[in-house]
Amino acid sequence: DHDRLVLGTDARTIIAQSTDQLFSQTAYLGQTLSRGQQLGWGLFGEWILPLADRWSVTPGVRADWWKNFNARIETPAATTVPADNVISVINPKLSTAYQIRETLRIGASAYQAFRVPTLNELYRGFSSSGFVFLPNDQLRPERLTGVDAKVEGEFLPDRSFRWRFSVHRDQVKDQIIFVSQGPTAAQRQNVGSTLATGGAMDLSYRVAPLLTLTLGYAYVDSMIRNFPGNPGLEGKRVPNVSRSQVTMGATAGRPDLLELVILARYLSRQYVDDANTQPVAGFFVLDASLHHEIRHGIRLLLTGENLTDRQYIATQTGQVKTLGSPFLIMGGVRAEF
Repeated sequence: DHDRLVLGTDARTIIAQSTDQLFSQTAYLGQTLSRGQQLGWGLFGEWILPLADRWSVTPGVRADWWKNFNARIETPAATTVPADNVISVINPKLSTAYQIRETLRIGASAYQAFRVPTLNELYRGFSSSGFVFLPNDQLRPERLTGVDAKVEGEFLPDRSFRWRFSVHRDQVKDQIIFVSQGPTAAQRQNVGSTLATGGAMDLSYRVAPLLTLTLGYAYVDSMIRNFPGNPGLEGKRVPNVSRSQVTMGATAGRPDLLELVILARYLSRQYVDDANTQPVAGFFVLDASLHHEIRHGIRLLLTGENLTDRQYIATQTGQVKTLGSPFLIMGGVRAEF
């Protein structure tokens, strides 16, 4: 019933180095090396403010500082030392929620966010099967501006059926994608802006105390809206984004004893190149996991991926095709303290 102020801070450092050996069909060509460091620090806060009995507004803000430094790119032909780079950005957010009745709620938000280029995107080039991927140490951070709205609630007297519908519209300035540099090369570049419009549906039904079924569907139309450096790509779909994604799941058992989770996923066709000439067919994958709690905070895990051992293309660049994971079983122990 009272307003609350939430404050926090986080920090991250990344130190990376990659060394590659180069070969032709007949000879060893030498070695490449790429390295760099990133240091980031952020401050964030939000004010959860009840304006009425069932209405709340939450303004928030996040400030980030990033530095790229100690970078070096060595190839058999040349050595490059990219300049250090410092980035500072402030991103606001405003959200609101209103409870129409006990089992029905609506909400909306407007926000900004950013993503700094990774060291891999900035400095590491590589090749495979004759196709060359070029780095770009001039990449700028991605900046997102978006809005979303949702309505959610529960059905049935025991609220065992939960549902949520949401829509969103997001514009990303300087989004980073691979841009073709001829038939055998691509380089990461900043696109002027992209626009993603879509929505999602999430349903959950607790059939019995030990069994819950879930169904989710997400649709997103993501396209290149503006690209001053390459206007021919304007109107093309953003690579590696499926328009439709469907998930179906079942959870049986109790988290504190033995729990089985089965999850089926479907992704529709997507394009893997900037010119939208290389489509990858949609695919279906079935996964499962089994959890057993030995004692409080310690669990045994058994996970199976792609249980039907379906062979599918996860992505493709040029003539290089990457297959998704085959039938895979993993086991382990998870501890929480």
